[in-house]
Amino acid sequence: MWELWDLSETDFSSPPLPPRIRKFRPGSLKRLKPAAQSRCGIMAQDLISELPDDVLRLIIGKLTLLDSVRASMLSHRWNPICFTRPDLVFDRSNMFLTPRSHESPDPCDCGQYKGKFVRAVDQVLRSYQGRNLRSFKIDFCLGSNSSDDIDRWISFAIGMGAEELSLGFYCDKMDIFHWNSIDWRGALTEGKYVFQLPNFEGSKANLKSLRLVASVLGQYSPDQFRCLQTLTVVCTNLAQYDLHGMFACLLTLKTLKFERCTLPKELSLSSLLQLEDFMIMFSEGLKEVAVSNMKLVRIQSFGDAVFDLRSAPNLKQLRLLWKPAALSWIPTHLRKCCPALQSLAFCTGTKLVENMPPTTAIFSLVTELCLVHNDRSLFGIVKINCILRAFPCLQELELCPRRHDVVEERGKTAVYDCLEVGGDSGQIPGPPSHEPPHTSPRFRVLRHLEEGKAEPKEYVHEHLKRVVIAGFWGTSSEIECAIYLLTHTTVLERMDINPKISGDHPWALGNVDVALNKGDREKICERLQPFCKKGVLTMH
Repeated sequence: MWELWDLSETDFSSPPLPPRIRKFRPGSLKRLKPAAQSRCGIMAQDLISELPDDVLRLIIGKLTLLDSVRASMLSHRWNPICFTRPDLVFDRSNMFLTPRSHESPDPCDCGQYKGKFVRAVDQVLRSYQGRNLRSFKIDFCLGSNSSDDIDRWISFAIGMGAEELSLGFYCDKMDIFHWNSIDWRGALTEGKYVFQLPNFEGSKANLKSLRLVASVLGQYSPDQFRCLQTLTVVCTNLAQYDLHGMFACLLTLKTLKFERCTLPKELSLSSLLQLEDFMIMFSEGLKEVAVSNMKLVRIQSFGDAVFDLRSAPNLKQLRLLWKPAALSWIPTHLRKCCPALQSLAFCTGTKLVENMPPTTAIFSLVTELCLVHNDRSLFGIVKINCILRAFPCLQELELCPRRHDVVEERGKTAVYDCLEVGGDSGQIPGPPSHEPPHTSPRFRVLRHLEEGKAEPKEYVHEHLKRVVIAGFWGTSSEIECAIYLLTHTTVLERMDINPKISGDHPWALGNVDVALNKGDREKICERLQPFCKKGVLTMH
């Protein structure tokens, strides 16, 4: 019955099997008898049958769907367990093991696999013997011409009591940030699958998580999704959709995520009474978000929407990391509206930095701070001093440039622009010496540090344990900032300096390499080592 996977061409050589088995086609494959001897004199004993069911389920859970189908033909014990797995994942790699092809001029070749994919999914669902389906996931390039098949699969998942449902109808062979042949923010609706909520009758008690990718939302019912806790919408046009009416029906929703969507201009979260986590990534159209939510704990936004944070007393994590306009609050107002704030991340062009008072402790509960800067002026000692004073209990500090700013400036600013300290050679200055220090006001603080003195108004942080400086070029201002942080913290355990912007950051959109060779890195370490304890500095 598995001819759709073409198992006749399957390579059973890994792990090695006796020649007797490799000669048989799946249609004529016979069960192995215990202690059966092959022509080569090898004892082929079915040891799998002796394993406990829990062990077999653990092994099956590590296999792809295609491999589990192959395994079901090797022993009578495998067959029922293969079709009782609680998680069903149907995607291109899991069903056909076809490699990705990003270099092809037309990478989307899903059309030739579509019919085969639909029939294979139907076969698995007909053979499924499980009683409790935990999650059901489909990721394949399908559209409105497959609506009947998709509706049938959704009804099956809901009927089996699935708690997590993920429906992604896009080409997974394309780079998620550089889709050229599809509308990656969902503005176009023609040819897309229409997600009909009436298909979810009976899902009130079980469905907890729903993820929709590259589809069109149909009409909703006030009685649907009363138990839904997580909703993620990706690459979908919601500009004309009644989101506020839908929010009023989501009485138990705790997590709401919009990724690369087209949204209405204004959005209010006041009707989501149980909402704790709200995230927007690279979506268009949204200009203003009124929070006004008593239970909201986390906000993450990578866009230009402006947030009204009034009536958010329990907000603990705030990350606004795309454009400075997203946060128009000055520090004292933000502290008043969000008294429980513990983790903060924002762009340095906001009023939050421009209006930072020089000698006032404002955010007494914040322990994590990430600053995404648009220029190198952030590394000024005066500004860093104000930031440290405003966050007296800070334990982790991360400084990271925005990726496109790095790309634009790389041709303008040379790496190791240290002429003011190192002379005309442009070399990184060495450790402190007895020679007369530089008299420039810009390096006055460094001069006092190298002479073992400290200005009366300098601030020493007592809680900062970890500092990360990403996109490090080795310029004089960056070295100045690193030395200042090393010498003005009493419990610093680790400082990571990385010339790259990690792709883990959503604002980075990939790694950015800076031309730092081994010799350049050693010079930076030689410059910073005299100011730090052994094992504190790490140069990546």
